[in-house]
Amino acid sequence: MAENLAFKIYKTILRVILEVFSFFPERISEHEEVILRKGLVPDGFLPHPKGMIWLHGASVGEVQTLMPFIRLLNDKYGRERLVTTATTIDGLKLLQKSETSAFSSLLPFDLPEYYNFFIEKIKPSLLLISETEIWPMLLHYAAKKNIPAGLINARINTKSVRMMSMFKGLFRPVLKELSFVFPQNNNYYRRFKILGVPEEKMKIMGSFKYDAISDDACPEAFREKYAIPQERPIICFGSTHPGEEEIIAAALKEILKYHPELIAIVAVRHLRRIHEAEKTFSDYQIPYQKASERKEITEPLFLLDTIGELKSAYATSSLAFVGGSLIERGGHNIMEPALFAKPVVTGPSLFNFASERRTLSKDKALFIVHDELELAALIKDSLQNPQVYKEAGKRGAAALKKMRGASLATFEELENCGYLEL
Repeated sequence: MAENLAFKIYKTILRVILEVFSFFPERISEHEEVILRKGLVPDGFLPHPKGMIWLHGASVGEVQTLMPFIRLLNDKYGRERLVTTATTIDGLKLLQKSETSAFSSLLPFDLPEYYNFFIEKIKPSLLLISETEIWPMLLHYAAKKNIPAGLINARINTKSVRMMSMFKGLFRPVLKELSFVFPQNNNYYRRFKILGVPEEKMKIMGSFKYDAISDDACPEAFREKYAIPQERPIICFGSTHPGEEEIIAAALKEILKYHPELIAIVAVRHLRRIHEAEKTFSDYQIPYQKASERKEITEPLFLLDTIGELKSAYATSSLAFVGGSLIERGGHNIMEPALFAKPVVTGPSLFNFASERRTLSKDKALFIVHDELELAALIKDSLQNPQVYKEAGKRGAAALKKMRGASLATFEELENCGYLEL
């Protein structure tokens, strides 16, 4: 594929930007990052004789979502056949921690001089790019080197479609040269088609994110750890944001008058805000304890100020509220509590999880509240009619089960099409 004027302008702009940044003093960490982005590989690395699979994800979220797919590759071909890259440092750290590839690095700067060195060293026979990582020179160089390249778990928003349409001289040629694109759903399929990806190269495979939801929580261990009596009902409020704790506090203030046996677990989205949450609940005169105190729960409110226990809290609860939804934040993953067959409650703002909202709503497994009055009424109803909400939780778990399997389906499709015949 020959370079057009758009490619030449793009390369020139990137080189100018890198040159400008080279005049600024670097911290040690930044210096190490720049070295990795120049396409260097570990000393002594030798590519597998049968070829390497190069898998790329952007940041922590994308890398976490890729893990079930990476494990499938490991099981079939071994970690020594896999090279993984990330766009961000945090994504790289997660890849390195997982120890699922021959080595992990940062994606090189999007310029041929860096890709040339990197590709010559790792000798990939297949390039798999996750979700929205469309780098023009990377795809152009892969096509130039006759390396099959495709997007897996692919998605693209309308803003990116508009941007890429404006610069179609840069993006349309490389998108047309992709060997395959596996969109998550029909909306993404249509958007990639608008950008020029041929229909015969696309196949809807579903979303990896449902496979990445882990069910390794242990509610019995959680109750035992914090000495929670079995007879006390638990409601979990996960991933809360500023403005939501006030609504939760007002609802709890009302409901505890009638149900003092209730335990409410609150996990703020960002732990640095735990003191804000403490002040809010203190202002509403709701007694609380913190998980970090490691004491038996005796108060009605339990602030989960530890890392890695939210899933266990969801699994232990009889009702789960998922935050970021009573404010204009777009919500968080409502499928996490659904995995444990818990009825899910949110506010109305779920634009980041529109398809999940439709799925759970269709099966009557999602409850939407708008304020503290509706939240208090729903909690009261769930305590008075537990079986109704238990059945709703079961419907949500069944809906999630139907949505899983995209990682395996993608793996099998790549095998069937011959891309993994290495």
